[in-house]
Amino acid sequence: MANISTGKTNSRRRSPVTTKTLVWLSLAFILIFRASETIRTSPQYVLEWTQDTPSKEALPSSQTSTPRFSADPISTAPEEAPPPPPIKPFDDKRAIFLISMGEKAANGTLVERFLWSARNIGKYNGWIILLTDAPHSRYDHLQLSNNNKNHDTNTVDDKFVILNPSLHENPPKPVFTFDAMNFKIYKTYVLEYLDRDSRFQNVELVYYLDVDIVFGNALQRFFDYLEREYEIKAGPQPKVWMFEGHEKRRKIPQGGQMILHRKAGSQTCLNEWRASMMTNFEDLADQSAMKRLIKSPERKCEFVLMKREARYIQFPETADIEDRVGFLQNHTRRVPKARDYYGSLVHFRNTALVMKDTSAEALEYYMRDIMGFQPGQPDEFGITTKVLMSTPKIKKLNTDTQVHLQSLSAKDSSN
Repeated sequence: MANISTGKTNSRRRSPVTTKTLVWLSLAFILIFRASETIRTSPQYVLEWTQDTPSKEALPSSQTSTPRFSADPISTAPEEAPPPPPIKPFDDKRAIFLISMGEKAANGTLVERFLWSARNIGKYNGWIILLTDAPHSRYDHLQLSNNNKNHDTNTVDDKFVILNPSLHENPPKPVFTFDAMNFKIYKTYVLEYLDRDSRFQNVELVYYLDVDIVFGNALQRFFDYLEREYEIKAGPQPKVWMFEGHEKRRKIPQGGQMILHRKAGSQTCLNEWRASMMTNFEDLADQSAMKRLIKSPERKCEFVLMKREARYIQFPETADIEDRVGFLQNHTRRVPKARDYYGSLVHFRNTALVMKDTSAEALEYYMRDIMGFQPGQPDEFGITTKVLMSTPKIKKLNTDTQVHLQSLSAKDSSN
């Protein structure tokens, strides 16, 4: 007769647990427990939970944390801030070049501000070359490393070089009606100055930067990004790399920052730019000569426009400065770190037109934030004070002078 299932299973009679079995189970449990305690407390194997990239928001919850073993011992002492990592030395491949001309500039502190921020905020310890018509004694104190808090104050900053503007065979000629243009033309001779000094024989890339720039972040990432993103290297066509202009004329590069490559024919570009400057001695800006050159069908140079990304370059004006100062004053307890706020280059454009409405107090507050000054820290070089360049003078040229200058231009072009 077939069995009818009732949904219940037939149970078997289980054999009783013997005393011997219980003893073995207890011993096994004790051994496992002791082994786990040894691993957990060992100074060589501390289990940590770390978040790997990408971020937690980008991953399912099951993938946000990954266990790993670290060789660090467990410590019950309070954590201390780790010492700052040593500054990675820059090789001699790059150099920063700046120009400071005229009596007003010599009486100001823009060079001190530039150099201090480059060394201390930019963490740049490579070549910085200053071209100035001021006496050598005006800036020779900056060749001591007391402007750099990362080095012994008794050592010499042998990577800061002061050059005189004389070029002997082909000197720039002060012939422009606009005073500032008589200084701006020196930009076109940057590589020639390097050619005349054996100390710079290994330099390939030259970053020309206006003297009224302050560094808001370490420069290594900035250099690496630009050189990778814009393929800054030698090539068959002469090139120079410049940031795009301001809002209304972004397609015309600005001359305040440019990258020159000695093996990429950048000298050809500078020669063409200079020749364009010398065709009109009443230009009010070097961008005017740049605009004429870009439109010329005969030019050989390629001007590569680099985007003005705020994380790398900023142009603060009065409203930006006042907004930041107001934020800092209203958030005294929890303020985002300055390094997260400022770009690699902060170009103040300290001219009478742009900075005249910025109060000295606001600018000092803003500058101390960029420089990372602590409350009460003295400003030994006066680098946080307002420096306002006076409005350049314009002189009218008579007809005879214009004819003479045109002949100089033709002679310079033939050289």
